[in-house]
Amino acid sequence: MPTPRLNLPYIVQSQASKEVTHNSALNTIDLLVQAAVADRDLAAPPGSPAPGDAYIVGPAATGAWAGQDGKLAAWYGTAWVFAGPRAGFIAYVADENVLVIHDGVGWVGLGLALALTIADTAGLQDALDGKVAKAGDTLSGALTVSVPGGNGFLEARGETGANLFTTRYSSDTAAPTFLTSKARGTIAAPAAVLQNDLAGEYRMRAAYNGTPSFRNAVGLRGVVTEPTPSGGNMGTRLEIHVTPVGGTSYSEILRLEHASGLSLFGANPVVDQNRHHRLRAYTVATLPAAAASPQGLIYVSDGTSNKRLAVSDGSNWRWPDGAAVS
Repeated sequence: MPTPRLNLPYIVQSQASKEVTHNSALNTIDLLVQAAVADRDLAAPPGSPAPGDAYIVGPAATGAWAGQDGKLAAWYGTAWVFAGPRAGFIAYVADENVLVIHDGVGWVGLGLALALTIADTAGLQDALDGKVAKAGDTLSGALTVSVPGGNGFLEARGETGANLFTTRYSSDTAAPTFLTSKARGTIAAPAAVLQNDLAGEYRMRAAYNGTPSFRNAVGLRGVVTEPTPSGGNMGTRLEIHVTPVGGTSYSEILRLEHASGLSLFGANPVVDQNRHHRLRAYTVATLPAAAASPQGLIYVSDGTSNKRLAVSDGSNWRWPDGAAVS
């Protein structure tokens, strides 16, 4: 009968050749304690292992490893020793430079198995350390931050530089992608967006005291304009928001959309989808002060001789023939 946890053989009363049983138990302990393996993807044993070489047996194992999928395996000179993992067993995988843990079904990354949340700062750092290849400080796998019921943040900051880089290595023409996604509902049950939802927002902030506290200075927004968004209909517009001098919050100054082209300060087209310029319209009675728009060009909807265009000389609005607008 073996031990209930590590399956180590007991020496029974009056047993002959007790050293065989004892040494078998020592080999298993040697494999499991401070477990470190060379690889976890091999399906067949290496050709010339050295005594003590250890592995996590890969799927569909063959040869001397047949039927040992997922187990710890070590070579002890004349034979392979196998140990079946239990939930909670941890091993270091040398070729990936990561820690993995057995979750009762298979070996997974330590951070994934612990279901770390973004609020668990120390735990998140441990998870990142488990994914980082120490030689190059690059993630060995994709990093996903998912916080059901809360906010997800990924922040880069520093005193000599704070940068987020995306780099694509490929023979095609595609560029790296910075992607935002918007859905209603929950992570477990996402739902379709509605008209006027933001598909994404890129904010630029600036500090205003030494705490530091930050205020939004510039914003770039993608807005869903489709009345009923669907798989075949997803109209949008792009907005730029800027904070004025003396202000504390930004507001829209420019928008781009297919139906109206380029607009300024709200839905006021200045270049339409046909690339035609559109001037702001006034009546003679509602003309703004000429001094506020020197060299400004406007459209006047009434006036003498049915004239329409007017330009400011800094003092007066004038028709194309030079006469003052009246």
